Amino acid sequence: MRVDEPGSGVVLSSQVAYQEWTYWDVAHVEFADGKKTGGATEPLRIARNGAMAYTTDQITLRRRSWPVLCGITIVGLGIGMLAAVYKVTSVSGFRTGWQGIPVFLTLAGVCGRVAGCRVELRQDALLVINPLRTHLVPRVAIRSVSVGDDGTLEVQLAEDRKVAAFAFGGSLLDRVRDTSGEAERKITGWLHATRPVDEPEVPLPQVRWTRCRSADVSLVLSVVVSGAGALWMALSGG
Repeated sequence: MRVDEPGSGVVLSSQVAYQEWTYWDVAHVEFADGKKTGGATEPLRIARNGAMAYTTDQITLRRRSWPVLCGITIVGLGIGMLAAVYKVTSVSGFRTGWQGIPVFLTLAGVCGRVAGCRVELRQDALLVINPLRTHLVPRVAIRSVSVGDDGTLEVQLAEDRKVAAFAFGGSLLDRVRDTSGEAERKITGWLHATRPVDEPEVPLPQVRWTRCRSADVSLVLSVVVSGAGALWMALSGG
């Protein structure tokens, strides 16, 4: 089986792609005109960085600090909510104090959706999970990956379309640790890893609402508690 790197005119054999990396320096690269050469450092380096990603079922890229920070935030909000409900209830009664509960549940749901943002490298597609929308982008539909001026990781598609990854949206921490740049390099390596030449017709990217079970449960509970509390106040003459 032979594989092709789009845009580079380089054809690599699957045997080269899966051999031990110590042999890459002596591997041969066959260009489109049929000539062979050794030591093609850049194409081999790109394919080497991504070949393992291609052969793995799924690789997840995310900010490891986000789940921790969101968890700490949710715990802090929970403690603050209990204290606020207790204080307001002691002064104005539970008819007013209960209103802090749906506020906490809403904020917890938002934090849960932020913590769930990530980019998944699958065998044939790139999955960009944002707080509200999830983009499933076929591998063959991706032109390139870049980091914008504001530090946001962007997936470049045809017709100047872009898909921004909220998980790498650019921040002060990102500028210090270059997390968006690191994600860009990993995705570029995956994008240029070996793959079959005879690929089917390029499928269109798919977009759907992001599903996050814990966050969705929290948001649903917020709506239920708000509705029940409003009904209770109305029926009790509030």
